[in-house]
Amino acid sequence: MTDARTLVSAKIERLLISANRLRQFALIRLAILGAMAIVAVLIRNVTAIAAGPLLATIGLLAAVTLLVLAVLRTEAGSKLARPASKRLTAFLVGLDIVGLTAIIHYSGGAENPFFPLYALPIFMAAAFLGRTAARVSAGAAALLYAIMVIAEWQGWLPHHHLLELRGDLTHTAAYGVMQCAAVAITCLLASEGTILLVSFLQRFTRDLAADQRRADSSAAEMRDLNDQLRAANLELQHQRTHLDAAYAELQTAYDRLESRSRRMSELNEKLRLANAECKARREELAQVNEKLREALGRLETRTEHMGELNELLRAANAECRAKRDDLERVNAELALANRKLIELEDVRAQFTLLTTHELRAPVAAIQSYLKLILEGYVPQPKVRETLEKAERRAMEQLALIADLLELGRIGSADARGLVQPVQIETLLSEQLELLAASARERSITIETHIGENLDAVRANPDQIRSLWNNLISNAIKYNRDGGHVTITLVQGDGRLIGSVADTGIGIPEEAMTRLFSEFFRADNAKAQSRMGTGLGLSIVKEIVERGGGQITVESEIDKGTTFHFWLPVVQASQPSAEQTEPDAALA
Repeated sequence: MTDARTLVSAKIERLLISANRLRQFALIRLAILGAMAIVAVLIRNVTAIAAGPLLATIGLLAAVTLLVLAVLRTEAGSKLARPASKRLTAFLVGLDIVGLTAIIHYSGGAENPFFPLYALPIFMAAAFLGRTAARVSAGAAALLYAIMVIAEWQGWLPHHHLLELRGDLTHTAAYGVMQCAAVAITCLLASEGTILLVSFLQRFTRDLAADQRRADSSAAEMRDLNDQLRAANLELQHQRTHLDAAYAELQTAYDRLESRSRRMSELNEKLRLANAECKARREELAQVNEKLREALGRLETRTEHMGELNELLRAANAECRAKRDDLERVNAELALANRKLIELEDVRAQFTLLTTHELRAPVAAIQSYLKLILEGYVPQPKVRETLEKAERRAMEQLALIADLLELGRIGSADARGLVQPVQIETLLSEQLELLAASARERSITIETHIGENLDAVRANPDQIRSLWNNLISNAIKYNRDGGHVTITLVQGDGRLIGSVADTGIGIPEEAMTRLFSEFFRADNAKAQSRMGTGLGLSIVKEIVERGGGQITVESEIDKGTTFHFWLPVVQASQPSAEQTEPDAALA
């Protein structure tokens, strides 16, 4: 529980020094200054006061008050710390005492009966700054008023008559001393009265806090006692419930005992009757017993025959269940094989259509170019250019056929027979030498990070070369001039983990799902380079998956693409190719 005295003291601190209180006091000052200005305007024609300096002083005080209000209404002003609030309050109190002295001087001096207004800044000092500040403010007000009276009496300051009095009233030392004494007494009484009032409020607040603590302590004790009484009441209720349940069980047991006693009497009478009847039928039972012995002998003979038949039926049933399980397993295998054949047939038909389309387009273009030349539609200067176009389409056709042959050879028996332990970092170096020239032509830098002492993987060397060639050539082809290609190859968790990253055009998000499909090329890839069969990534995916690995891709448009793949390494206990080939042949 938070200490009540601390909470009350914190509330008093916030009450004494707060921006809200300062705003309220500033509004009161503004209202008093406004009233003074109105009175000065109304009486300036019927008195001898210095209306101009008086209104100027009031206007200056009002301007400062408005400035303080503007500051307090800002976010920083509404959260002033205590030292800043005290300094602002002290400034306003001092300004009010000086300003009020000037107003009294310009509106009659010692003749002005409104010197009790000095009590307002003294109240503010006592309420906001403490008793010391209140007494200092009272002394300052009395001192300034005495200086003003002495200065007017000695003629150091001009005296402005309030009601055009020309007597010796303001030039009498006794009058001046009495006025100064009245002001001093008024200021002292105001400060001491305010200090006493604030002290009384603080003592009253501390008493309230002490009463609150005692009340909280009593409430806590009452709550503990109440909890104990509640627990005792619950215990009594629980025990009463047990007693009621025990009484009900006893009553039930007594009822059952009486009921059993009655039934025992009835049974005893029936037993007497039954005993008599048993004695009468004992002879009949002896005859029936003899017949039963004869029937039992016959039944035992039949039981032996039934046991033999049951064993034969059980054996036949087990054989039928075994054959039924075999038939169900064969049926499931046939259904699965049928589904796979249907899926393979669909894939073959789709692949045949795509292959036919991709092969037909270059042949049609070459035939169209040759027909235009043979029929004379191409001018002689354009013949070489047209033949070069036909040659490029022929080269595209050859590249497509080469990719199709490679895609077909990946799963062939010949390719499987060439599987052996391969150091793929060596094949990577070979492909980098072959592709270095195409990278230099476009000022593309290639950076490699290859781990040390990498284990071999079981794969076809030509397929690994094709994997590196497709990934690195794509990274160069679809990169920007002056771009960068980073190749990483490390080992971990029984795998070789490789990646090829570029800073090229990237792959659109909508193309990611079809990226490894046959003949697929993204739109931005077609715009970057017309050359391409759309089979490279299909070949790469097939090589990696047949090697027991996996390939993934990350890409961002206009920032680049990264292909990640992994392949299992050759373990020390893994059999060599010569050992596995006979087993495969037997399978």
